[in-house]
Amino acid sequence: MTREDVVRKNIFFGKGKLKWRVLDVVDKKKICGRWFTKVRVLIITENIIEQMPYNTDANTPVTWKTSSIRDYLNKDFCKWWQCLRFTAAERRKIARTFVNNHRNWKDGTKGGGWFHMPDKVFLLSVEDINTTSLFEGQADRVAEKLEDGAGAWWLRTLGKSDNTKEKIAAMVSITGRVESDTIGTEIPDKEPIYDIVTKDNGVRPALWLKVKSIDELLTLYNLTERTDPRHD
Repeated sequence: MTREDVVRKNIFFGKGKLKWRVLDVVDKKKICGRWFTKVRVLIITENIIEQMPYNTDANTPVTWKTSSIRDYLNKDFCKWWQCLRFTAAERRKIARTFVNNHRNWKDGTKGGGWFHMPDKVFLLSVEDINTTSLFEGQADRVAEKLEDGAGAWWLRTLGKSDNTKEKIAAMVSITGRVESDTIGTEIPDKEPIYDIVTKDNGVRPALWLKVKSIDELLTLYNLTERTDPRHD
C-alpha cells in the first residue's frame, strides 16, 4: 500500500472505536524539526467530538502553550493514568510532537513559537490548513457534530479582533472557511464565535500515529473508505 491508498480514508482508534480521518503519511521524513525512520500517520477525528472554549479565562494573555484546550487534550482527553480513552498499547502508538505555533501571518498575531513541551494530541493550525494538502478544499473541511448538524471547530492559531479587549482564536466555520481576524456571525443570537471563551466551537483532536508500515492501518485499525458523516 502507498500513501495515496490511505490518505483521506477512515480508521478506528481508541477504546470507543472513535472514527479518525487519515490526513497524511510520512516515511523517514522530518516532522516538526525531528527526523523519524518509521512511518508516521497524521490523523484527525472525523467529527467534532466536543464543544468547549479555547481558554476558560478571557482576562489573561494566552497562547497555545498556556491554553486550557491544550491542557484538556493532553490530560483529560487522553486520561493517561486511567486508560479510559486508549489502551496501553494504543497510547504507545501516539507520537510525541513538538508543534510550532507560528505567528498568524494574515494579521501578525504572535502564536508562541516553539516550546519544549511536546504534545501527544493537538489542534491543527491555520498554516496546516492553508499551506498543505491535508484537505481538498473548503467543503472538505466541514465537520459534523456528533449529535446534530455541522459545527465550527477550533484551530490552535490565535487571531486578531477589531475589539482590543477581546481575545480570539482561529477556527474553521460551519461552511469550512478559515476565519481568524473578525467576529463571526454565522450562528445567530450567540456570543461572538471567535472569542476564546465561547463554548460553541468544537474540538477535532489530531495526533501523529506511529506504525511499522502503512499496511498496519488496514490490519489493526480497520482502514475504510470515508463516507459522508451526515449519512453514517
